[in-house]
Amino acid sequence: MTIYLLAILAVWRLARMLAYEEFVFSLFVKMRRYIASRDNIPLWVLSGITCPLCLSFWIALPVAFLIKSQSESLWLRWLGIAGGAAFLERLTK
Repeated sequence: MTIYLLAILAVWRLARMLAYEEFVFSLFVKMRRYIASRDNIPLWVLSGITCPLCLSFWIALPVAFLIKSQSESLWLRWLGIAGGAAFLERLTK
């Protein structure tokens, strides 16, 4: 159970960092600007890079994959971690 709480906190924190923060040398700002400046980028990608809910959904997938479990399936771990991160994001608003 502790591993899932840590996973939720990690996914939530990383999603917020990527969506809102600058990071070292404004790395995340540069990344968002670079993606936004590209031609033919779908609208869902442009809005997704500034949305911690969207980012946490996709970040949770590799995290869920890394958590080995005999009892839960991958999709259940994925959606559970993403849902927990989304819940934390909603609490902070």
